[in-house]
Amino acid sequence: MRKIMGLILIASLLFISGCSEKKENSTVSSGDVVERPVTVDTFGIVKAKDVKDIYLDFPAFVEDIPVKDGQKVNKGDVLLVMNYDEFKSQMNSTEAEINSLKLEIENNQLEMKNSQLILEKLKKDLKELQDYLKNNNHPDLKLLMSDLENARKAYDDSLKDLKTQQELFKAGTVSKEQLEMYERNAEKSRKSVNDIETAIEKTKYNLQKEIENLELTINQNSVKMDGYENAKATCQDKIKSLESKIELMKRKIDKSYIKDNTIISDIEKAIVYDINYVKGENINTTKKVLSIVDLDSVIVEADVPEEFIKDVKIDSKVKIVPQADKSKEYSGKVTYISNIAKEKNGETTILVEINIDDNDGFLKPNFNVNLEISID
Repeated sequence: MRKIMGLILIASLLFISGCSEKKENSTVSSGDVVERPVTVDTFGIVKAKDVKDIYLDFPAFVEDIPVKDGQKVNKGDVLLVMNYDEFKSQMNSTEAEINSLKLEIENNQLEMKNSQLILEKLKKDLKELQDYLKNNNHPDLKLLMSDLENARKAYDDSLKDLKTQQELFKAGTVSKEQLEMYERNAEKSRKSVNDIETAIEKTKYNLQKEIENLELTINQNSVKMDGYENAKATCQDKIKSLESKIELMKRKIDKSYIKDNTIISDIEKAIVYDINYVKGENINTTKKVLSIVDLDSVIVEADVPEEFIKDVKIDSKVKIVPQADKSKEYSGKVTYISNIAKEKNGETTILVEINIDDNDGFLKPNFNVNLEISID
C-alpha cells in the first residue's frame, strides 16, 4: 500500500513540474505570466484589385440598360445598349473622302502621264526646229535656198547679157528696144532674187516664232506638271491625315467591352456598379459610363497595428471570417506588406494584403471580415 501511494506522489510531482515549465516558456515578463499569442487578430475589408472604369470616347446615347447597380454578370453579358450612328456616319464620310482623294490621285496620274508624253513630243519638236533654224536645213528653207541659188545665177547671167547688149548698143549694132528688153530681164532677175531672199527671211522668222511658241507651250506644260505633282502631294498629305483620323476613330470602338452597339462584360465573373446614365441620356466622353469589378481579383486588405507587424510575414496563413455570416470560414495567406506606415484614428498601422484560397463567391467587395494571422 505504501509503495502504491509513493508512486502516486512521484507522478503528481512530475506533472506539477511539467506544467510549470510550459507556463515559464510562455511568460513575456518577470512580473506577469501570460500565454504567448499564436495569432494576430485584426479585421479587414474585402477589395477587388482589378476594377475597370468604362468610358466612351465618341458621341452616343443610351438606348437601354439591362442590368442594375451591383448585379453579378458573366463574360459576354450586355451591360448597356447604345446608339452611335452619328459617329459611324462620321467614319463612313471620312472613308469616302479618302477613297475620293485616292481616285483623284489616280486621275491625276493619268493626266500627268499624258502630259508627260505631250511634253516629250514638244521638246523633240523644239529641238528639231532649232536645228532647222541653226543649219538652214528646213525643207522649205532648203527649197528656197536652192531657188535663191538658181535666181542669183540667172541674175548674174542677165547682167552679163545686159553688159554685152550695152556695148553692142554703143557700137550701134542693136536697137534701143532690144537693149531695154535685156534691161527688163535683168531687173526681173534681180527682183526674183530679192523676193526669194525675203521669203527666206520670212520662213526663218516663222520658224523662230514657232520655236518661241513651242518654248512657251513647253513652259506651260512644265508648270502644269508641277501643278500635278503639288496636287498629288496635297492629296497624299490629306489621305495620310484622314487615315490617321479613321484609325483613331476605329481604335475608339475597338475595345474588348464593345460589341456591335452594346457594352458587354469582358470579365468571366464580375459585378457591375456605379452606373452613371439612364435610358435616353447622351453619353459625355468625360463622364464614366459604369465600373465593373473582377470577382477573381478579390483580396482582403487589413491594417495591422505597428506593434504586431513584426510577427506578420509574407505567406503567413490567415483565417478569414465574414461578419455577414460568422459561420463561414475561409483560408488565405499574406501576399503583400506595405513598406510605409499610416496613421488612422490615432493609431499607426501597416497595410497588408491577403489572398483568398477558397472563395466561393460569398465574399463580395467591401464586406468586413475578421482575421486571424498565424504567427510562425
